[in-house]
Amino acid sequence: MKISRLHATIMMLGIVFYAETAAANSNSAGNKAAEAFFKQVEFRIDNITDNSVRIVARTPTPMFCPFTYGTDKNFGLMKFMDMTSPSQDHVITLNNLKKSTSYFLQMNAVLPGMLVYKSRIVRFSTGPNGKGVNSLQEGEGKPQVAEFKDASALLTMDAQVGQLKANYALMKFSSFKPAFSAINVRDKSGKSFLRRMSTVKPLYDHKIQIVGLIPRSVYQTNAVLVDRKGNVYATGVIKVDTPKMTGYVPEGTNIALLSEGASITGTSSEWSASFAGQMAINGNGETEWASDGDGNNSWIEVSLPEPKKIHAIGFWTRTMGDSAQASKISVVINGKTTFGPFKIPDATQPYYFKIPPIIAKKIKFKIMASNGGRTGAISVEAYTETNNP
Repeated sequence: MKISRLHATIMMLGIVFYAETAAANSNSAGNKAAEAFFKQVEFRIDNITDNSVRIVARTPTPMFCPFTYGTDKNFGLMKFMDMTSPSQDHVITLNNLKKSTSYFLQMNAVLPGMLVYKSRIVRFSTGPNGKGVNSLQEGEGKPQVAEFKDASALLTMDAQVGQLKANYALMKFSSFKPAFSAINVRDKSGKSFLRRMSTVKPLYDHKIQIVGLIPRSVYQTNAVLVDRKGNVYATGVIKVDTPKMTGYVPEGTNIALLSEGASITGTSSEWSASFAGQMAINGNGETEWASDGDGNNSWIEVSLPEPKKIHAIGFWTRTMGDSAQASKISVVINGKTTFGPFKIPDATQPYYFKIPPIIAKKIKFKIMASNGGRTGAISVEAYTETNNP
């Protein structure tokens, strides 16, 4: 295929990455680490019918888990959870299977830091007497670290930054075969996190929103792809340089944080432990609270360790693209005083709003309008003047 000037530059940036990755993947230490990792994974295949099965997995740390499966070891089919940030809980139903047929399945654990572990290959069968498995230890072969192939063999459009804001970047690329994709993001300290787009099936066109970035910071990103046969690909490094924050930013201190002694006293619901309410007050833009499908009825309440005078609130909506994005919120202080409604323009950053100064102990954020689904927040914030009693 023809290689563009941009792609050539990206490949040059990625030469060291590929060399280091190949060296890491070729030694036995990585495969031993993969084996140790999968011993910690709780896994089972159940709810077997003539044409469907359910996969249930809990991983030791949050990650993405695309599952490849098929009637032979070349797989050819793929499915994964509908999430944009990593999770420890993975529940997937495989539909439209053939009756009374044996299938092979492999779990691909995509972790932060450009690391993909591949499990043993397990077997299951459909039908009235279909059989599942209760552990990845029952599989064939050995767990191993995936070897990255050069993504230029798969991409028809190079990975590039399509939109950039202080807390947000949109990465775009296309593949000639449908594939799972994610973006690995590394900050200047070397810490990595993952983001991907909302879908349960492999795609040709990939548009991944990276949220949780810090204004005026430099990040190094790589796209990671897995095709339906289980081949794993990676791009070279793509640099993301965020601009400064624009618009109203409150003065003072955000006291709606776990580190400030705040706690969550209630939510409308939680999708899972990985998306619990405290994820919205942990000061980490890589995590988020998600309701279990409450749409416009979602709410979360923060309790401060002691009453404080606040003068502004902030809200950063989560999104899954076509769903889960709030567009209007209100805030209830101490169960009595309501402020709002406040419009949330998009999910690219937190938005802040002035309120009349008020002594607050409990602050309830209510979603009033959204595009439905598992609405929630990356962060909910409340500001007090520094040293304000």
